[in-house]
Amino acid sequence: MAAARGWRRRALRLLTAGGGVLLTRFPFWHCFSGLLLCAERADLRRGGFGSRGGFRVWRRFWGLGEVTEQQRGPVGPRGALWDTEGLCGAGPGPHLPGSPLEAPGAPAGRGVPEPPCRPRRKPDIPVPYLYVDMGAAVLCASFMSFGVKRRWFALGAALQLALATYASHVGGHAHYGDWLKVRMYSRTVAVIGGFLILASGAGELYRQRPRSRSLQATGQVLLGIYLICQAYSLQHSPEDRLAYLDHLLGGEVALQLLFLLYGLLALAFLSGCYVRAAAQVLAVLLPPAILLVDGNLGYWHALRRVEFWNQMKLIGQNVGIFGAVVILATDG
Repeated sequence: MAAARGWRRRALRLLTAGGGVLLTRFPFWHCFSGLLLCAERADLRRGGFGSRGGFRVWRRFWGLGEVTEQQRGPVGPRGALWDTEGLCGAGPGPHLPGSPLEAPGAPAGRGVPEPPCRPRRKPDIPVPYLYVDMGAAVLCASFMSFGVKRRWFALGAALQLALATYASHVGGHAHYGDWLKVRMYSRTVAVIGGFLILASGAGELYRQRPRSRSLQATGQVLLGIYLICQAYSLQHSPEDRLAYLDHLLGGEVALQLLFLLYGLLALAFLSGCYVRAAAQVLAVLLPPAILLVDGNLGYWHALRRVEFWNQMKLIGQNVGIFGAVVILATDG
């Protein structure tokens, strides 16, 4: 009996340490994918791998196959894909070659105005401040990874991510569709909540100071807000509904049950009741969602026009949320 209890304690400690590793290493991936996203947008402006030829290379590399003409949508002047749902939420551009807005007598494909979302291909944060933001994120992640003043740097990482999100929102370059904004901002809120949970002292194998209940409660509330956004998307976002329906066996009935489950888990996190049990259930739900729904690049990147590295960033955010949930499930 004592041996079984000791084995269970060691297993819980191992899981708690694993959740801390996922959460503290998240800023590294966040900065890496953000840099490559900026590089992708810069190359798109130059007609690089964002063009039709490069787009096919990316799809072949990831084993996604070719895109049909119906999936591809309209094509811009130099063969670059028009920004559609994921980038702007405005659908395909109306000024196509041969349209009434084409200049009379002009050769086909000329006289076409620039796509309406061309300014979107800039960093969400202006470049000088972007490097400062990434430097702060890497600094906090490094100290958290080594366990040096972990609580303070977890609090700093939460503050850095909140300021970066606010700066990108008010900067005027974050032109996303409404459904994509819900996906991005809700996950950012959840990651901030995870850092607050880490700053409270949860997940420490050898705790030397008492845990801050106020920080943990705030982090749990932010996770509850994330779950409310997930439930909202399952009801009101056709993009998210189709992504889940592709992998749910029960179809619409299973989707409604998942909606109810997300709602119950959100109530548990918001109220502070049965938090550990809710975290254990969420820790079981998140890995299939990350692998099957978020990992479906053929759907998000090809059909919904979400930028490749933006989707990689969203996957990294969900992995960080999973790490925070594992900490709550084992050391809640």
